[in-house]
Amino acid sequence: MNPKAGKNKTVQRVISIICCLIIVGICIWSTFMNPNSRAESLTGKLVNGIPLLFVGIFAMAGIYSLIDVFTSLAYRIKHCKYVTEAVCAELDAKYSEDSDSASGSWVYTPVYEFKYNGQNYRVKNDAYVSKVFAPKEGTAATIHVDIDDEHDPGDYYIGNPFQGITAKFIVGLVFTIPAVWMFIVLILGYANFA
Repeated sequence: MNPKAGKNKTVQRVISIICCLIIVGICIWSTFMNPNSRAESLTGKLVNGIPLLFVGIFAMAGIYSLIDVFTSLAYRIKHCKYVTEAVCAELDAKYSEDSDSASGSWVYTPVYEFKYNGQNYRVKNDAYVSKVFAPKEGTAATIHVDIDDEHDPGDYYIGNPFQGITAKFIVGLVFTIPAVWMFIVLILGYANFA
């Protein structure tokens, strides 16, 4: 693995842990120490805290997705400086079984070839798609590559740096925005009036 990518993942984990601790702290405060809470008994406070638990899980999932998107984007912009033309040399295929194991389909990922310092390099992604969405062999594309040294073509992306992480960004927003809204509603005590 690329050492820079490892450092990127470490930063991502630290930020995620800090966000999770903040969310857990908010849940504990809202459940047990909120002066607006109407529940007197421990059981009542725990029952009032159940919605916060689920909201906290949604918020953590969304925040983790967003942190992953932004750290990946920052890494790509900072490190993938070598820009060149690459050609789709072949399509790597694998058979993907459906969850019921009764059926499946072939999925593909492009293997790109490019030159750097007189050497040919081949890179492929782990994102497999149906053949309809995969590029045809021989298709040229602009590739941005992180070259650590002469022998290691590290991370790369084709086109814009958001490619491949847009869906994760949308999922992060879908989880985070409603969770933050529900946190505000629950913490303000509107849940106690229902």
